[in-house]
Amino acid sequence: MVPDDPTLKNHPVIWRFTDATKYTQLSLEEFKRFRPLSEEDSIKQWKKYIYPLPEPDRLHLLRLALDGHICLPDRAEIPSETTVEPEEIAAHLQRHIPADYFEPAVFFWFGDLAVEIDWGLFLDHWDDFCYPTDDSNIVVIPELNKAVAYIDEAWFILEKTNSSTSFPLFENK
Repeated sequence: MVPDDPTLKNHPVIWRFTDATKYTQLSLEEFKRFRPLSEEDSIKQWKKYIYPLPEPDRLHLLRLALDGHICLPDRAEIPSETTVEPEEIAAHLQRHIPADYFEPAVFFWFGDLAVEIDWGLFLDHWDDFCYPTDDSNIVVIPELNKAVAYIDEAWFILEKTNSSTSFPLFENK
């Protein structure tokens, strides 16, 4: 069940968080921590944290990499095979990014599709945010200058310096 909020009800991927038989059902408390951004606000955040040129073909993380606009590392910090339990991935992520449970974060499915969440909500439901077969996502933790990219069942931990406008892997080539 979705709270009576048009922003939530009209969110394109809300189905991942409202169907306990197939995916998950967020509680009313969790929905308070799941705040969809408008397309315009999503793009603003994408430009701020991910890639400064938001042309339509540059709003997807994997597309940016495939087209040579960004470089991804050769090796992931955390592999995420389907045989690994979701709790193990959450523990790995927490070890790599020891953020406070309620640390604000922004999760992107695409440059124009994002939600404001907190680190704990992401850890608790990462496998509903990230799907191995169709997603290349990134969650940014602005106050820590860290991000986690999920691409092809692999996790890349990214860190930026205070003077940088984007994460090092996302600097223009």
